[in-house]
Amino acid sequence: MHSHLLEVDFDQQQALAKYGKSAVEFAAECQWLGDDVWFAHLVKASQQDIKILAETKTGIAHCPTSNCRLGSGIAPVIDMYKEGMPVSIGVDGSASSESVSMLQELNLIWLLHRAVNGADATLLETVVKWGTVNVAALLGLDKVGKVEVGMAADLVIYDLNQVRYQGCHSSLYAPVMCGEPAKIKYSLVNGKIVYQNEACLIESDVLIRNAKRAFTDLVARVTSNRT
Repeated sequence: MHSHLLEVDFDQQQALAKYGKSAVEFAAECQWLGDDVWFAHLVKASQQDIKILAETKTGIAHCPTSNCRLGSGIAPVIDMYKEGMPVSIGVDGSASSESVSMLQELNLIWLLHRAVNGADATLLETVVKWGTVNVAALLGLDKVGKVEVGMAADLVIYDLNQVRYQGCHSSLYAPVMCGEPAKIKYSLVNGKIVYQNEACLIESDVLIRNAKRAFTDLVARVTSNRT
């Protein structure tokens, strides 16, 4: 189960005004907490909120680009991680995160929390785990997120033979350390190459047409629900 929560102060203000309790406490009352629940953002989560979320194993999809874009603030994911909350990473959507780039999110998370909490706050290994293993676990996917025998071969292979990577002390983490732009050699979905050397090997015009149709349908449903 998924929702967006506490990206801005409004959620907390409304919960307190209407129900006399915090937004997280209200979610608990609605049985919307637990290890099968995850929230995007949680920027305004208090220490008491974090305690409740951690105790119930409720997860977070940390979306720093969206939060920075909207000026919402920085989610306290370091405190959440220390308390034992499942931490994962998301890109949100094009309304507040135009690039929708997971690589940008990884790079921003690594840098942002170090700037605020010190150089030991976010390690590259931890950030990559949040964006791979933890994302899969949060979504209940047990065959992706790792490079292991028996796992689905959903892979992105970066071209590291680029000038901008040559100053990195670790080629293993170079794409995360340097962020965008990145040159992709291959993208594979379940072992099938779908992108190779700047060429999409699936029908991009079909993808664009389907995306436009889905967006139109979504807007129509939202408009219908509001009326």
